[in-house]
Amino acid sequence: FTPKCDCAVLRAKNHNWTALPKQLNSMNSLRIMEIRHGPLEKLPSNFDSNFPILSVLKLPQNELRNIPSSIGTMKLHVLHLQNNNLTALPSPIWGNEHVLELEVGNNNISEIPTTVQNAKMLTNLVVSNNSLSAVPKELFLVNGLLSLKLDGNYITSIPNEIENLKHLQIIDAQNNRIASVSKEIEKLSRLDTLDIRNNILDSIPAELSNLRSLIYIYLHGNPICSNGWLPKAPNSLQELVKNSPGAGCNKQCSMFCKDVYTNDGMCDPECNSLSCTFDRGDCERK
Repeated sequence: FTPKCDCAVLRAKNHNWTALPKQLNSMNSLRIMEIRHGPLEKLPSNFDSNFPILSVLKLPQNELRNIPSSIGTMKLHVLHLQNNNLTALPSPIWGNEHVLELEVGNNNISEIPTTVQNAKMLTNLVVSNNSLSAVPKELFLVNGLLSLKLDGNYITSIPNEIENLKHLQIIDAQNNRIASVSKEIEKLSRLDTLDIRNNILDSIPAELSNLRSLIYIYLHGNPICSNGWLPKAPNSLQELVKNSPGAGCNKQCSMFCKDVYTNDGMCDPECNSLSCTFDRGDCERK
């Protein structure tokens, strides 16, 4: 690899690097680094000093097992580490006060440390398909969150502390072991999507019907869709489920995709499957 300039943007796809080429260290002006689909196994411990003004770091679909804690001190706004071999992230990364978007889906992370409460700027958190059995109460102090994706873990409940996330618009918690949803969820006045498919819910709080902003509620794969509880629920709750467009107890095209997200002009990775006809034509067949 030979840099041809001290560029602001570097994108590499389908690479063969197991470590970053040393020649990259001369590119001190990088603001965006995106290196995906390759055998990258590690990052240098002094990554932060090599790239002092980096704002966007995307390293998905690699073989990373560890991330240096120094990244937690960087003024990153976007950090994507999905589809690697990570079992944990250093606490300073979870608590990075500059990050707006943190995506670590499809790893094997079992814990979110309490330092996440320091991530004051965080608006989008994706921890899908990991090994979480619970989330710390400190996560619910990050009150700027707009989207929280915890699907594909081992979480057992949506707790009372959810009420603190006043700005939350999207909760994806499908494919967990959730047996209860706190009635305090009614305080999320901006919530428009609640996906709790494929859990073990035999009821949901009637207070959900108080959420005037809630458009989509996904319930398929829970006992509630077959145990006879829903037809006996308050009329307002029945109407909410009935009027949720294409959602409610309706099966979606795949476990992690929502039909409403397909054929929207963008290739959504979770919908790029035969069962969803490759995002209904938005993704190329491979």
